[in-house]
Amino acid sequence: MNDGFLLDGFPRTLSQARALDGWLGERNAPVEAVVLFACDLAIVLDRITGRWSCPQCGRVYHIYSVPPKVAGQCDECLTVLTQRTDDSEPVVRKRFEIYTRETKPLARYYEQQSKLKAIDAALSPDERFAGTVAALN
Repeated sequence: MNDGFLLDGFPRTLSQARALDGWLGERNAPVEAVVLFACDLAIVLDRITGRWSCPQCGRVYHIYSVPPKVAGQCDECLTVLTQRTDDSEPVVRKRFEIYTRETKPLARYYEQQSKLKAIDAALSPDERFAGTVAALN
């Protein structure tokens, strides 16, 4: 921990955040910053439900940003593309509902501690990266 560390996807609830704070406090290594990639449901749905992959060679596509040359078919091996069941719209909506109920309150918790750094997730990948680096420096 002397060089620092990064947690991704944890904590997800206020009780987990408080437990983490206690554990880190005992080690004199408090959370220094929390990065929130803020995004509305429409963008989440677009990004996740648009993901398709080739079960044969593993190539990943996105129907909007990186589509295959022929819809539904891998450019490399011509196999029919598939979508993970957890990338379907009903599943994504349910996951977003759970996030809103259980995880979103963490933003206020860390904001009250002046540790929250919000990044607009609608920005381009390069802009998100630059914002993240700036937030952590």
